[in-house]
Amino acid sequence: MPRVTRMLSLMLSTCLTGASLTASAPAFAQAAPEARWPRPQDDAPGCRMLPRGSVHSWLVTESVYQNEELAFDGKGLLIAKKGEALVAVPAFGPTRVISRDARLATLSLGLRVLPSGDVLVAQPAVAEGLTAKLLRVRPDGTVSEFFTAASMPPGLPPFIIPNGLDVDAGGNAWVSDVATSQLLRISANGTPSSIAVGAEAQGVSGLVFDDARSTLFYTGAPNGTVRRVRVDASGRPVGPPEVVTVLQGTRLDGLTQDRCGNLYVVDSDPARKRFRLLRVDLDAGGAAVGGPTVLATFDDQVSGVQFGAGPGYDASSVYVSGIWGKVFQVPVGAKGAPRFSAP
Repeated sequence: MPRVTRMLSLMLSTCLTGASLTASAPAFAQAAPEARWPRPQDDAPGCRMLPRGSVHSWLVTESVYQNEELAFDGKGLLIAKKGEALVAVPAFGPTRVISRDARLATLSLGLRVLPSGDVLVAQPAVAEGLTAKLLRVRPDGTVSEFFTAASMPPGLPPFIIPNGLDVDAGGNAWVSDVATSQLLRISANGTPSSIAVGAEAQGVSGLVFDDARSTLFYTGAPNGTVRRVRVDASGRPVGPPEVVTVLQGTRLDGLTQDRCGNLYVVDSDPARKRFRLLRVDLDAGGAAVGGPTVLATFDDQVSGVQFGAGPGYDASSVYVSGIWGKVFQVPVGAKGAPRFSAP
């Protein structure tokens, strides 16, 4: 196993006890008024007939590697890493190299397409001499630094292992740092602000920003917790993070959301050789309803999950990826939450 991967695995490894999958949704300190939470599109096609058990999944490709996540540009291209290259993979046709840069050579943990069409790549400091950063890759292949550890303001923990990554319609980045247990919002001009830090962000991993609810949902890898934090128009937290659900006996990673308002989360536990996709149903207020649904089980380590977008990729399927290069397609019966469209 490469030295970088060994170091990362050591830093992120977690020992869990208990194999049962149960869920609890504690009462929140103060229930949010219904008017504050836009009702999910539960009348949209498919939302009332989502699968209640496992569905058939299949391998799409195993030609991309050294990234936990992938992204879609909405035009029929899957964006991923292949060694030190950032590549565009059409559903049909040859893979195209977007950029080949030494700064992309190490394992990338987060990857998203900005509204501008540029791609953000989260590069952790997983080896001596490396600096954690978010790289910005333009369609012409130019690579620049969107944000680096040196830009962290005084009073906040250092920026070491950016892991989960999402972007919103304003071009702002939302990023988790699993090494220092913190969540950050990086504005479109590269200015950081703290969303959560410490116990409420312990083991933070995958995240997704819900534009309709102005809410950031995120997973805690060591303890199977999904939390949410509401933000105002300027991106500042409105109150402390709240627990959505606790999935006992899981090691949660990547996270995404469908147009019905439900969450899809990867349970990735290498120690148990257990890799699954779960759906967590949410009500109009963003609280969990019942226990999770196990939609798929995989034969290899997976971590990231994203809805398909663009010609050739099914908008009612999620695509689940892992660092060893495999990408699986899982039809889930609903489209992804509405997103902006890159130019």
